[in-house]
Amino acid sequence: MSTAAATWPANFKRTSRAEQIHLVQELWDWIAQHADEVPILDSHLRVAESRLHEYRGKPDLSGDARELLRRLRGKQL
Repeated sequence: MSTAAATWPANFKRTSRAEQIHLVQELWDWIAQHADEVPILDSHLRVAESRLHEYRGKPDLSGDARELLRRLRGKQL
């Protein structure tokens, strides 16, 4: 995605980082409400289908998301 065509909202660059993050979160929420309008690239779809196929072939090799989060929270980055 090119940022060349992006137009910043008025005063966006002069607002605090906290306000910028808030505005970006609002934008993301709006996009998520219209997710059916977001195109899916064929390459992304192929990766998702491949990973689903791998999972279905060996589901025991997949980790539990809760366990992964516990392990990540315990790491010092």
